[in-house]
Amino acid sequence: MMKKILSIVAAIMLTCASSFASEQIPLSVNYDDSSSVIPGTGKGPTVPSLWQEGYELTFLSSHDDYTLELLQDGVVVYSTFVSSATNTVILPSTLQGEYEIRLYGDESYYLTGYILL
Repeated sequence: MMKKILSIVAAIMLTCASSFASEQIPLSVNYDDSSSVIPGTGKGPTVPSLWQEGYELTFLSSHDDYTLELLQDGVVVYSTFVSSATNTVILPSTLQGEYEIRLYGDESYYLTGYILL
């Protein structure tokens, strides 16, 4: 009986440990055209909560439609469309290293951050 309880506790601990392996990707807003920024309006794009666990990216909040790009040394190495109805994106396991991630919303801005695969 004690072995069974220890096995259950170990399984729960492993499950909890793996859920802590995900990291939030800090995203910042960049504008392609600074004339689209209206000072004093206080209104900008909504920055979604984006988390990474291995090759899986998860949006924990609602978000717009985006074109997701991964850049390495300024060169786009991966691109995909992310629908607002999608909350998970699986990146190809062939990608390795540090990448700049860009999420293009409308034509005036994009969100950017960095990920390590």
